[in-house]
Amino acid sequence: MRSNENLDIIRPVEEMMRENGIKPIGVSARGIPVYDMKDGDAIAKDQALRAKLGHRSATANIRKMRPGGGYTTTDKRFLLVNPDHYFLNRCRTVDAQPAPGKPKEKQLHVVVDHRAIREAESGRTGNERIVCHVFVNENGKTIYKETTYVGSKEFIEKFKSELSHEDMQVLKPLMGEVKKEDTGFQVAV
Repeated sequence: MRSNENLDIIRPVEEMMRENGIKPIGVSARGIPVYDMKDGDAIAKDQALRAKLGHRSATANIRKMRPGGGYTTTDKRFLLVNPDHYFLNRCRTVDAQPAPGKPKEKQLHVVVDHRAIREAESGRTGNERIVCHVFVNENGKTIYKETTYVGSKEFIEKFKSELSHEDMQVLKPLMGEVKKEDTGFQVAV
């Protein structure tokens, strides 16, 4: 007869993590689970157990190379972050009229630029334009509307509120669905 310890080794690691209360606080834009740093030791033990038991991907994990050499991505199975930094934000609500003749709608403007938020505490930012994500509530569901820019002065004066970690857990995945073309940023390939 096997002991309980041996049964624990046989069970899938994900099941053990769920039972231990280790849940991701979000998912990165690339679909990688994001965990709180305080769970790092438990996750590391679970990952070590997985490696020891041979629970690696059966497919070859060949990473893409840049033309000049070096890898284009790193092989990440999970990310550990400080939730206070990961969910850092400033927000404001705005009554905006989407088009002439249409009723006003409440919009939630959210800035997640860590550097701009930290610099604003001193009364100025290094950027003149700060990326702002706009959300609206349609039929009781939060919907990502667009990415826009706000000026540094407007950001410092108007963005005084902060959303909770729970609220940001809902909004972060919606921000991750934004295409790079929508933000106006160019990505070098």
